[in-house]
Amino acid sequence: MRRQKISLLQNSALTSILLSIGIAHAAPFPTPEEVLKESRKGIRFSNACAKGRKITIAAVGDILLHDGPQIQAVHDPERYISLWGGVRDLLARTDLTYANLEGPVAWGIDRNKREVPDPGFVFDDIVYSGLPRLNYHHFLLDDMVASGIDIVSTANNHAMDRGPLGLERTIDALRAAGLPFAGTRKSNERDQKWFTITEANGIKIGWISCTRRINPDKPYPKDMVLNCHNDTNEIEKLIRRIVRKKEADAVIVVPHWGAQFTHIPKEKQIEIARRFVEAGALAVIGSHPHAIQPWERIITRDGRETFVFYSLGNFVSGHRQLQRRVTLILQLGLTRTTNGKVVVNGVNYIPVLMTRDNGFLTAQALDRHPQRETTQDVQEARNLLKGILGTSNVAPTHAPVVTNPECME
Repeated sequence: MRRQKISLLQNSALTSILLSIGIAHAAPFPTPEEVLKESRKGIRFSNACAKGRKITIAAVGDILLHDGPQIQAVHDPERYISLWGGVRDLLARTDLTYANLEGPVAWGIDRNKREVPDPGFVFDDIVYSGLPRLNYHHFLLDDMVASGIDIVSTANNHAMDRGPLGLERTIDALRAAGLPFAGTRKSNERDQKWFTITEANGIKIGWISCTRRINPDKPYPKDMVLNCHNDTNEIEKLIRRIVRKKEADAVIVVPHWGAQFTHIPKEKQIEIARRFVEAGALAVIGSHPHAIQPWERIITRDGRETFVFYSLGNFVSGHRQLQRRVTLILQLGLTRTTNGKVVVNGVNYIPVLMTRDNGFLTAQALDRHPQRETTQDVQEARNLLKGILGTSNVAPTHAPVVTNPECME
C-alpha cells in the first residue's frame, strides 16, 4: 500500500512537471480531421450574454504583395487602399483591427541586401519587389493606418527578406507611421518586450507574434524574430508573466505557422495552440498557409473558454488560385465581466474574395459582389468557406457588428 502511494505521488509530481512545460494534457489532441469536422458546426460561447464592457476585434490574414498588387498601388490614385477598397469600411468599424504584414518595408536596400539609393514610390523590382524577396514602400503602412488597421504582426518567413538592416528599417517605418507591431525587434533593443499592448474601451490586449521559420538565407541574430517552435517554452512563460503581472487584460497570440496551400492544420499547430491557451492566452489567430483553415473553441484545464483560428488565409495578394483568393474578416467579441475577467462572447466572419476585373485587384465582400448570385467564383468561394467554417457564424455587411446575436433582445 505504501509502495502504491509512493508511485501515485511520483506520477502526480511527474504530471505536474509535464504540465508546467506543456507536454501533458488533460485529453489527447484532436486530429486535424476532427478539428475540421467540428469547425463546420460553428461556434458559440457560454459567456455570450455576460454583462460588462465589450469590444470587437477584426482580424485579417496575410498582406502579401506580389508584383501585380505593388504595380497597381503605384499607378492607382488610391495607392494600396485600392487593394482592399471594397472592404475598407469593414476594417474601420470595429474597436481594433489586426493584420499580418508579410514582408519588409525597408527603403534603400536591394534584393541582395545592399544599400542603394532609394528610387521613391515606384516598383523597380530592385529595391521594391515581389517574390521571392519581398519589399514594400512605406506608403503601404500609411494606407493601412488610414484604413483603420491598428496592429500588425511582423514575425513571418519574409521578415528577413532585406536582411537584419531591412528588418530594422521596417521597424523604423512602422514607428514613423504610428502602427503598433509585434514579433520583431532591433539587434540593439534586446531588452524590448516581445509583446505589444493595444487598448480599446478600457480593455488592454497583449499581442504576441511568432513565426515557424525564416526563409533560408545567411545567419541572422536569432533574437530579432520570435520563433513559434524554437521559442515555444519562452512564449508560454511570456504569456504566464503577462497574465500574472496583469500587464494586459487578455493575450492574443498570432503565429505564422503550418503548411502552405492546405485547409487542414498540422498536428503541430493543434499542439502549440493548446500550449498557448493553457498558458493563459485567450485567443490564437494564425497565418501563413495562404488558405483558410478551421477554427475551434478550446476549454482549458482551468475551465476558460478560448478561441483558435488556425489560418485566416491571405487578405490581399497576387495569387490567382481560388483557394488562395478566398478570405474573410474575422470579428471577435470580448467582454470584461463584472468579476474583471475578459472572456470571448462570440465570433463571426464576413466572407471575402480577392477579385480580378480586367487586371484590377481588390478584396470584395461576397454579399456586396455585383454578381453575387451568378459568378462561379463567388459560389465556389461560399462553398469553400461553408466546408471549413459552416454558415451559422456568417455576418452580413449591412448590419452593425454583433458577435453574440443570440443575446439580442
